[in-house]
Formats: sequence, structure tokens, C-alpha cells
Amino acid sequence: MATIRHFYNDFAESNKITPIYLGRKFNYNNKRVENEIKKAIKLYQQANPKGRYEVVYFLDTDEFIKDSTDSKFVMDVENYCRLNNYHVVWFVHKIEHVYLGRKSNSKTNDAVNFQKKKMIEDIDIKKLSNPNPKNKYTSNILHVLEYVINEKNDKQQNAQ
Repeated sequence: MATIRHFYNDFAESNKITPIYLGRKFNYNNKRVENEIKKAIKLYQQANPKGRYEVVYFLDTDEFIKDSTDSKFVMDVENYCRLNNYHVVWFVHKIEHVYLGRKSNSKTNDAVNFQKKKMIEDIDIKKLSNPNPKNKYTSNILHVLEYVINEKNDKQQNAQ
């Protein structure tokens, strides 16, 4: 959320963002997760009949280049999201690698410090703007968010 608020504050303030936690990354296509997504969409559409929604997954790649299980996972998620018209944000290898530049042994404390110290302001935008992240410590988060926001704006203008 810090990234969305920092780079797209107007969007964050004027749009409903509903996080749905997977529990673990391999739950991306789990029935519980799918049902929570459907429920969130239904609630949103009831409140905003003409509103448009987007589903965006935020996931770590782990060792996808070296590990065949992680590589298969990345391909499976890409296919699943394509079939469901969802978007996927990747963090190579883990989210803390992208934002902190290192592995975290205390993710909760690091996340709190990241927010408190406003460390998002010091992040190199290039690390967050890789359209096809394969390099260590990069993500496509800004690329995907830009696409989602532009799509939303285009569709709203066309509906008017």
C-alpha cells in the first residue's frame, strides 16, 4: 500500500482497494481465495454498479531462475492470471529484496520501520518499474499499476 499511496496517491484516495491474503503463495488459485475475490467483487459492484474493478496479485518469484518448482509456479500464475483477466506484480526474489535490498529475518519489524521511516521515498524507481522482472531486487509493480490506472481511466471516459 505504501507504493500505491506514494506514487499514485490520488488513485489510492479515490478507489477502493481490498487486500485478500493468500496465506501462502501457492494458494493463488485456492477455492477460499477465489471465493474471497468473488465476494469482494460482488460487494464492490453492489455499491458501485457502474464501477470497474481489477484483480492484482502481488507475489514473490523466489528462486525461479534456479529452481524448477519456482519456475513452474511463475508460469502457472502467469497463465492463471491471463485466463482470469487478472494482473500480477512480481517481486524478484522476495518483496524485502526489492524494498530493503536484503533478506529480512523480521518481516513485521522491517515493514513497520519501512512505513515509519518513509523509506519508500528513497527507493530507486527503476527497481519498481521493470516491465518483465527477471533481475534480482526488481519488480514490475509500477508498470502494472500504471497500466491498471490508465485502463480504468480509459474505460471510465469511454463510458461517459
